[in-house]
Amino acid sequence: RGGILGFSDLPLWAHPLQDFHGTAPVIAALVEVRVRGGTSIYHALQEAYDRLKVDDALVKHVVLLSDGQSTTTFDRHGDVVTGMLRRRITVSTIAVSADSDRREMERIAEAGGGRAYYAERFDQLPRSEEHTSELQSRRNLVCRPLLEKKKR
Repeated sequence: RGGILGFSDLPLWAHPLQDFHGTAPVIAALVEVRVRGGTSIYHALQEAYDRLKVDDALVKHVVLLSDGQSTTTFDRHGDVVTGMLRRRITVSTIAVSADSDRREMERIAEAGGGRAYYAERFDQLPRSEEHTSELQSRRNLVCRPLLEKKKR
């Protein structure tokens, strides 16, 4: 199962959470996501949490892709992330751009029981099969060094 939740000021499902039927619909939905307005990370995380907490999937994981420069902050809204982890919904982050707020994204991943990744450009994003295999095994695997990762 998977879904794509785009967000700026408000979250909007570009691809609703549903059974996986190949990459074509997912890629088509990603192409339609546009950068617009401000960034409200925690409203998007709340929307993902609300949807996932009632879903019957065994593994629930959110991958947050953003520059991390949000109008909402962990200090004020971090309880969303900690609530997700209490419900066994993990959150990993990918901070994109040299200007990204990597510390904010690292805080989210740490509180969400996930991993923090960093890429200066979109063509440096982690390979999905590496991230997926890590989730399926539920072990911390060392992925090929495509990106700088947060050191624990």
